[in-house]
Amino acid sequence: QAEDGIRDQPRSRGLGDVYKRQDGHHWVLNGEKKYITNGALAGMMTVMARTPIEENGKIKEKVTAFIVTPDMAGFQVIHPNRSKCGIRGTWQATLRFNNMVVPRENVLGEVGRGLKVALTVLDYGRCTLSAGCIGGAKVALEMSVRHAQNRSQFDRSLSEFHLIKQKIARMSELVFAADALTYLAAGMVDRHDEDLMLETAICKLFCSEASWRVIDDAVQIHGGAGYMRENGLERMLRDARINRIVEGATEVMTSFVALMGMKEVGEDLERVLHAARRPIHNFGRLATFARHEWRDVIVGPSWTGLDPQLVKEGEKLAQLTRLLARSVTRLLAKHQQKVLDLQLLHSRLAWSVIELFTMSAVISKLQSTLEKTNGADVDRRQLNHDLVVGKGYCQHAARRIQRRLKGLFRNHDKQRLAVANEVFDFYAQVDGDH
Repeated sequence: QAEDGIRDQPRSRGLGDVYKRQDGHHWVLNGEKKYITNGALAGMMTVMARTPIEENGKIKEKVTAFIVTPDMAGFQVIHPNRSKCGIRGTWQATLRFNNMVVPRENVLGEVGRGLKVALTVLDYGRCTLSAGCIGGAKVALEMSVRHAQNRSQFDRSLSEFHLIKQKIARMSELVFAADALTYLAAGMVDRHDEDLMLETAICKLFCSEASWRVIDDAVQIHGGAGYMRENGLERMLRDARINRIVEGATEVMTSFVALMGMKEVGEDLERVLHAARRPIHNFGRLATFARHEWRDVIVGPSWTGLDPQLVKEGEKLAQLTRLLARSVTRLLAKHQQKVLDLQLLHSRLAWSVIELFTMSAVISKLQSTLEKTNGADVDRRQLNHDLVVGKGYCQHAARRIQRRLKGLFRNHDKQRLAVANEVFDFYAQVDGDH
C-alpha cells in the first residue's frame, strides 16, 4: 500500500511501497523486484512502482515509472542470477529497494502514467519476441523436413507416414501465419498507430504458442535424436518455453484479449438493457475492427479487390466476423457481469479473435505477393508453395473458430471445473490430515 506521505520515514510498509518526502522533491521506494533481466549488470533501469495519486479528493494508487541507477543509496542486489530451464545466456536478478530516495526529475513521463510507458514498450517488445519465436520455429521446421526426408523406418521414408505429414503441414501453416502476423503488427507499430495493445497482444500470444507447438513437434519427429543435446532441439525447446510466460503469460493475455474485445460491446449492451432501446447496431470494437480495419488491411473498402484465388478465404473471414459479433452479443446478454470470471469462455472467444486476425494477416500477405507477381518474372514454385500453405492455414483456422464459437454455448465446462474443485478439496484434506 502506497501513500503520499508527509514524513521522511515510513511506517511499516509492504513490498512495492512509494511515498513522497516532505520536501516534495523526492520519492522514496521500498520493495522487491524479481526476474529482472540484467538487473545486476545494468547501469540504469526503469522501475514501475505504485504511487499515491489524488483524484477528485480521493487518494488512489497508480503506477509511475522511475529511472534509477545502482549507485543510489538503498539499491540492493539480492540474487544476481537464478538457475533457469532455458535462456541461460541472460541473467535474471532479484532486487531490493530499501528507502531508496529518487529525485522527482527521475520520473519517466508523468506521475501516475507509468502504465502507459510500460504498455508502449510492450508493443515493441511483443513484436520482437514474436520475431524471435518465428526464427526458432523456421529452423525447427527445416530440420524436421530434412530429417523426415532422410530417415527411413520399416523400409520407408519417414516423410511417407501420414502422422508425420500431419505434423509437417501444421508446422508449416503455423510458421507462415506467424510470419504474416508479425509483419502486420510490426508495420502498425512502425506507423505509430495508436492503441495497439490488442493487436500486439494477439501477435505475441499466437507466435509464442505456435513456436512451442512447432518445436515440440520437431522433437517428436526426430524421436530419440531430438532428445539428445547435440542437434540443438532440446535447447530450442527449453528456450521456447519462456515465451509463453514473459511479456504477458498466455493465461493472462488470453483473458485480456477476450475482455478488451468485449468491453465496448458490453457497455453498449448495458445501455440497451437499462434503457430498453432497440437491439445493438454497433457491436463495439471487435465488430468495428473486423468490419473496417481487417477489411482495409487486405483490400481497402471492398472485398472485390481480392485476387480471385483468395475470394473464398475473404468471404469466409467476413462470414466468421459476423458470427463472432453475434456470438459476443449473445454471450454478454446471457452472462452479463458474470462473464468476467468465466475464463474458459474467454479462451474460446480470445482464440477466435486471434485466429481471425491471423487469417486477415495471411490473406493480406498472399494478396500482396500476388499483386507483386502480376506480369513479373517470379518464382512460381515459391508462389504456389505460399498459396498452398497460406490457404491451408485459413481453412483449418476457420474450422477451429467455428468450433470455439459453438463451444461458447455448448460445452462441458461445469464438469471440468467440478473435477478441478474435487482435486483441490482432496489435496486440502490430505494436507489437513498430516
